[in-house]
Amino acid sequence: MRFLLRKRLLRTAAAVVSGCLTLCFTSGCGGIGTRRAVLDTLSPYTVSGREWSRMIGTFSGPTRITTNRFGNEAVEILAMSLEISGDPLAPKIFLRMRTDHSGAWSFYNEHLASFTNIPARRYSTQGYVTATTHAPNQLLIFIHRNDLTTDPGPFMIVTFRGRDCADVEYLGKSGWRGEGSLMREPHFPTDCR
Repeated sequence: MRFLLRKRLLRTAAAVVSGCLTLCFTSGCGGIGTRRAVLDTLSPYTVSGREWSRMIGTFSGPTRITTNRFGNEAVEILAMSLEISGDPLAPKIFLRMRTDHSGAWSFYNEHLASFTNIPARRYSTQGYVTATTHAPNQLLIFIHRNDLTTDPGPFMIVTFRGRDCADVEYLGKSGWRGEGSLMREPHFPTDCR
């Protein structure tokens, strides 16, 4: 009797471990190293003071993000507003995002969230950001939500082109990846080269 009980307990434990590993690899845990490899392309040096003066300001625009899991594609559109201040060694960021989501498991969903690393603006935000600059013209922003998960959150690499334009590359967990463009506020008809 004890032998059968032990055998049943071992089978249950093996099934739970197998299920957890399967869930982990299908939901993106296995891709963390691949996602982090994108960071190796960034320069270890901070941007110059001259370039930083071009990056300070408010930028807004859309970013389109997709993922394909279990044979189903899901799409998110982030309408974001990014306020940049501070200095190249300690960028101050206030990020506001309106997320429109559509996928196989949810027809349509909207979400409004804001994130910052400015203590005076933390009230009612959904999380905080960690930001670093990378020469010659890039800003790396990690988004940390106010929850108890240990999952690495999404991050964005913002590459500035000229004074008024920036390209965003978004990398989220579970295969979410996207890109978009931001324009300086207020919008003026400018050339973004």
